Amino acid sequence: MTIEDDVRKKLNEKDQEIYNFPENTNENNDFLSRDQSQKNVMELKLDAEMVKALKFLSIVCKIFGVFITVGGVIYALFLIGIPLIFIGIKVYKTGEYIDSAIINKNGENLRLSILTIAKAIKYYLILYVGIIALMFFIFFLIMSFGLIAALLGN
Repeated sequence: MTIEDDVRKKLNEKDQEIYNFPENTNENNDFLSRDQSQKNVMELKLDAEMVKALKFLSIVCKIFGVFITVGGVIYALFLIGIPLIFIGIKVYKTGEYIDSAIINKNGENLRLSILTIAKAIKYYLILYVGIIALMFFIFFLIMSFGLIAALLGN
């Protein structure tokens, strides 16, 4: 192998953004017994198909982020919209992180995008569980008033 081939190989490896998951030397598959100085990384090949999927995901996150934020502004009168605004901003920021990961071929931005969308989904879930609980409370409150009115009316 010539020096030229060696340089070309190293550049290709850098362009593909490959992370190698460390080999597990323990037969029991015990992750805690690994050398603590080793980073836990996984393999990710940034090929053309992956770039295309990430670009699509980035666009979708930005569009949904704008829609959720606009919906939050509309619902802000009912106090439900305020958390929606923050969720929309997080979803939009996820799209920006994905764009940055594609352009810079930086795995840290991809990691940040996953963490950001996970927080947004968690907040979204908490919001909707709260809304459903509030709806059940209002339903039972209305049913109780209706039952009391029916009993007092006779």
